[in-house]
Amino acid sequence: MKTNILILSAIIPGILVLTSCQELPKEAIDKASASVENAKTNGAELYDAENYQLLEDSLKNAMTSVDAESGKLFKDYQNAIKNLEGVSSFATTVASNVEVKKEEIKAKVTTTINEVKVLIAENQQLITEAPKGKEGSTALLAMKGELTVLESTLTETSTLLEQGQLQPSLDKATVAKDKATVLNNELKDITSKYKSAKK
Repeated sequence: MKTNILILSAIIPGILVLTSCQELPKEAIDKASASVENAKTNGAELYDAENYQLLEDSLKNAMTSVDAESGKLFKDYQNAIKNLEGVSSFATTVASNVEVKKEEIKAKVTTTINEVKVLIAENQQLITEAPKGKEGSTALLAMKGELTVLESTLTETSTLLEQGQLQPSLDKATVAKDKATVLNNELKDITSKYKSAKK
């Protein structure tokens, strides 16, 4: 009996040392943190805000589980490591979603720029068909000025797109299209009434 007690008294301290001194999963923590930061750097906060918020919350929860485990006498970080690996995997998905979203915005901006160019060309043609009376000439001159502004806006939009400022370029392109469309409708209305009056 004494022999068994002596053996146990020799083994137990060793078990305590092994279980209580399990190392903090630094590699998993660093990888998860870096993956979240990478997603943020790539624009997740802007282009996939909802999932980025979930990602940040997941990292916080994973770190909470690490902290909770580190305060225990018998530490077991296996669940915490799984949580951190889940964060890293989710961050990769979010980063991938961001790249898709960026490509979608680029395509939309390019399409919108081309649509505005078509509208500008059509508007220029409609101006030549519009009535040239005294009041008409003043209005047409103002419209020509608006077309010049629109052309400048398209140049600015293209520059923003090339610089990677996707959301600002999309905003500018959308506003330009709206203005070009309004102008187009006005000119169509004017020329239509003018042609009807001539008949």
